[in-house]
Amino acid sequence: MILAGRMCGRPTNRWRAHPPGAQPFMFAHGWSPGRLITMDSIDSLNHLEEQFFEAGYQVGVQDGQEAGQLEGHQLGDKEGFKLWEELGYYLGQAQIWGGTQDNTAKLKAKIQNLIALIEAFPTHNPPESHEADILSHLNNIRANYRMCCANMGLRPRIREAGTESV
Repeated sequence: MILAGRMCGRPTNRWRAHPPGAQPFMFAHGWSPGRLITMDSIDSLNHLEEQFFEAGYQVGVQDGQEAGQLEGHQLGDKEGFKLWEELGYYLGQAQIWGGTQDNTAKLKAKIQNLIALIEAFPTHNPPESHEADILSHLNNIRANYRMCCANMGLRPRIREAGTESV
């Protein structure tokens, strides 16, 4: 271990230690015993900002992923509940309409088609599957609901997810 006990030619009680095997870097123009500098210490100082940046970046990425996943789950839950509230409203209306006696066979078929579409609505959407197109299925249900309302002479109350009735 190399120890330096002088700084700028004055004795001091502050000793700076260098790791064993570290070679002192001696400047070409004037070297003083109090200024022992190793190549390792210069390299570590040169890369100090990069090291702190990288450490901060890694922590930021991890925190961002955790916060993003949590926020995504919360938003998905909220939007999913709105969507199922809308579909439940349509299903309740269709079941009440289907139970009335004064419907024509054509109207009953349309109501049964609406109920079948709602019951066939996918409950999950695996990311690798492109078969379940939720938005087109939902738009088809909304169109059938409007058609049933028009055939019965009712004003449709569209309760789209996230909005009040129109």
